Amino acid sequence: MEDRALNAKGNLLLVDFAPREWDYASAPSNTRISSGEFTGEIVVDHKTDPPIFHSIIQKSGSSEIVLWRQANSFQEAEEQTQEQVTELSRANSAAA
Repeated sequence: MEDRALNAKGNLLLVDFAPREWDYASAPSNTRISSGEFTGEIVVDHKTDPPIFHSIIQKSGSSEIVLWRQANSFQEAEEQTQEQVTELSRANSAAA
């Protein structure tokens, strides 16, 4: 299914809204990434099509969520999570 839309310059764009096939079995299971006192968990929401990958970062020993982001792919979520826990850990060490 295609639809038509205009971009900011007024050019006509064809946008494909066809449903995508997603292999739910290929989505990785939940993953944990740690750096210093911070832990990030990537949680896969299989209720959406395609799945949404949540990156939830907490300080170790705390139930408070420091940062919660969403990504469209596991790779994007993994990169964001690694970057954020490393940066938070670095900032926490510098402040100590």
